[in-house]
Amino acid sequence: MMDALLADLRYALRTFARSPALVAAAVVCLALGIGANATIFGVVDTLLFRPPPHVQDPERVVRLYFRRRLPAFGTNTSSITGYPLYTLIRESAPAFDALAAYTYSQNASLGRGVDARRVHVVLASASYFPLLGVRPALGRFYLADEDRLGGPAVVVLSYGFWRTAFQGDSGVLGRQLQLGRSSYTVVGVAPERFTGVNLENVDAWVPLTASTPELMGPGSLNRGSYFLEIIGRLGPGGKEAAEREATLAFRAEEVYAGVDSTAVALLGPVQHARGPEMSQNATVSLWLSAVSVIVLLVACANVANLLLARALQRQREIAVRLALGASRLRLARQLVTESVLLALAGGVAALLVTLWAGPVIRAFLLPDMPALASAVDARVLLFTGSVALLTGFLAGCVPALQVGRADLTPALKAGAREGRYRRSRLRSGLLVGQVALTVTLIVGAGLFVRSLRNVAGQDFGFDPAHTLLATMDLRAAGYRPGQINQLNLQMLSRLEALPGVGAAAATIGHPFGWATASSVSVPGRDSIPQLKGGGPYYQRVTPGYFAAMGTPVRGRAFTPADRGAPVAIVSETMARLLWAGETAIGQCFFVGSDKRCAEIVGVVPDARRFSAVEDVAMHFYVPFTPDSSAFITALVVRARGRPEDLVAPVRAAMQETAANLPYAAVTPLADLVAPSIRPWRLGTTMFGVFAGLALVLAAVGLYGVLSYTVAQRSHEIGIRMAMGARRGNVLGLMVGQGVRIAALGAGIGALAALAGGRVLSSLLYGVSPRDPVVLLGAAVIPLVVAAVASYVPARRAAKVDPVVALRYE
Repeated sequence: MMDALLADLRYALRTFARSPALVAAAVVCLALGIGANATIFGVVDTLLFRPPPHVQDPERVVRLYFRRRLPAFGTNTSSITGYPLYTLIRESAPAFDALAAYTYSQNASLGRGVDARRVHVVLASASYFPLLGVRPALGRFYLADEDRLGGPAVVVLSYGFWRTAFQGDSGVLGRQLQLGRSSYTVVGVAPERFTGVNLENVDAWVPLTASTPELMGPGSLNRGSYFLEIIGRLGPGGKEAAEREATLAFRAEEVYAGVDSTAVALLGPVQHARGPEMSQNATVSLWLSAVSVIVLLVACANVANLLLARALQRQREIAVRLALGASRLRLARQLVTESVLLALAGGVAALLVTLWAGPVIRAFLLPDMPALASAVDARVLLFTGSVALLTGFLAGCVPALQVGRADLTPALKAGAREGRYRRSRLRSGLLVGQVALTVTLIVGAGLFVRSLRNVAGQDFGFDPAHTLLATMDLRAAGYRPGQINQLNLQMLSRLEALPGVGAAAATIGHPFGWATASSVSVPGRDSIPQLKGGGPYYQRVTPGYFAAMGTPVRGRAFTPADRGAPVAIVSETMARLLWAGETAIGQCFFVGSDKRCAEIVGVVPDARRFSAVEDVAMHFYVPFTPDSSAFITALVVRARGRPEDLVAPVRAAMQETAANLPYAAVTPLADLVAPSIRPWRLGTTMFGVFAGLALVLAAVGLYGVLSYTVAQRSHEIGIRMAMGARRGNVLGLMVGQGVRIAALGAGIGALAALAGGRVLSSLLYGVSPRDPVVLLGAAVIPLVVAAVASYVPARRAAKVDPVVALRYE
């Protein structure tokens, strides 16, 4: 058996040496197809299958999710909860061997003054590291006795932060770091590549109970504050017992008692993307996996077509070998061996593609996620090898089956020229399939392009292209609300005087960061509508806010004279719902317990609060007053030129306002909007890249098959031209053959896209999956490409000299 296999390999290598162009084309096609799948597999593996580094027995570690029904919003499932529920489950659910709570990565200021920097801090209970089975690279983790109210301020550094900020100095233990208002003692360093279970950038961990009042604000440990996630390690009782005990605790928690008797706690895998609330990154990555499989199918069909054409060209050789006693199974095995050998070579080339494209694609798809593994590791190698073998086998089966079924006796009887060209429905079918699959990808790319244009081109209620948002966490630094407001107003005066600043303002509550809701009542109305988006939300702003945000005001904006006056500016949705058919300006409404009726002096477009795409909500604005019990959360600055040019001057002006201020985060508003647009940008880019790749592969396949056809039909073409056919007739014949194949494939692909469009509809925005413009464009593009790909071999056919073609008969 081994001798026969080695003989097949030696023969395959000899035949490859005689057809270097075919080998190169096949290897390139397979490298692109397999490389695309290996690259996307690395991303999907990180999100869905690979456990976080250093976690012991990850199959026993679970995330807790809480599902309840809210009358105004329907059923909601979320992993975010509060500290009281965490303590209740910890005390009343013995089915868990351990339970831990932690936050998402929080921005914090490290140091004070001009040297302050922003770091990413996670607040985690002392049980977090032991539950995961993680061991420190240096020092120790903090203990349960340190994770208590009034406990010592201690911090554990991430390995990457320790290497970059302290150059890997082992003397870092015991060093004091200024985080917020307190000085934290470094007690340990986490192991390399460990960033927790949320796959996010983390610089440090601090004790949850001890640090929450300072870093998250007073009262954050009380009921009504939701900022925690919970993980648990299952005990011997397994998942069902733990789920049952967590549900009982969830229903018994005071906030939910009597609210929803059907509320349940659910347990999901440690990989967040596999939970009931699948992230947009995971959704898009799964779609890209399906797209990359389509590209692989196109590449596989392409190689199968090349091998089939080559097998038909070798019919006489195969017939001779059969006549000499070789079995059809033996010849089929030879053809499959050649295909698998090509696929393995394509797999090796695919690894090179993955090494280059993997980090680029991962950074593009998951920009905020640390690289936890190399682009090519053992899992990617195993996946690539498996895909290469499967692809080689499938591509080799096509010519092998053709040899197994065909009657090769005519090929043995034929002369050197006679009967060399044979029409092949299988070969044409493979080409049609390639074009059909390509059209489905082009349709997906077109739908995402239109969705992206709709999302990015909508009215956000402000101008993100010329606005900066500046924040400084003075509360965590120990300042009281009155002091925070006074300092921010001083900063505002400095910012207004900066060159290049068109307008500046202060606000309590700001887009993509902080929203506050309030009850309102309208004279003459018994109630106000309850919207799925919640609210009504409100902001307290200084007079220049709308000018700084680039928001047009119908009516008038606030002036300094409005300070303390009962006036308001409302959003268009609020004006439409509460004063339908009337002019909102001049009307009034009551805010909370304020007995004064706030007069509406202006109407502004609805402003996005947290995302570029969200449910509508009512929103209103009232003038800022310095004696407000709430504190300013942000300053907004409008740039006359590029906002990026003002980032450094604005940060410097803020931090020079007083001594020892924490880090000032200054961000172009467009950068805050971008993450919520990213899913459509990802879909547009990746669908476009893969559709283009599939289109190139289909064009190469069409070109290769038509080139083979021209070579085999040169005798026939010579006869046609000798009988009076013109070069234009021959050119039209060959181009028409390619275009007919493409037209059939485009039609099938368009029908498939119509049938499967509903599956994609949840990822689209403002466009129907049956958009006629997209479908028409997707059908026309392959026809044009097919005409171009067919022209070169057709032109060669038109140049056939009848005398030369007939001389060899």
